[in-house]
Amino acid sequence: MDFVKLKLWDWLPNGHATAFYSIGAMRRKHPEWFRADLAALFSMLADGRISPVVAEVLPLSEVRLAHARVEAGAAMGKLVLRVSER
Repeated sequence: MDFVKLKLWDWLPNGHATAFYSIGAMRRKHPEWFRADLAALFSMLADGRISPVVAEVLPLSEVRLAHARVEAGAAMGKLVLRVSER
């Protein structure tokens, strides 16, 4: 239902539009676009133009806990899984 609401937004005369970006689909269909988008994203992050909200950093061993929090809607921001101690 939320998808339908977002698409109806396109028909309003308010100048707003919606666009959907599936990272997996983009990577498969247009790998060159995906690489360019990923490079632009990392550039914006490095330049401080975007600031992702990180709710919590967890060790990889806590992956079950991370999934439980995401599924429960308990994370207000991104959960980051740390693969190494570095």
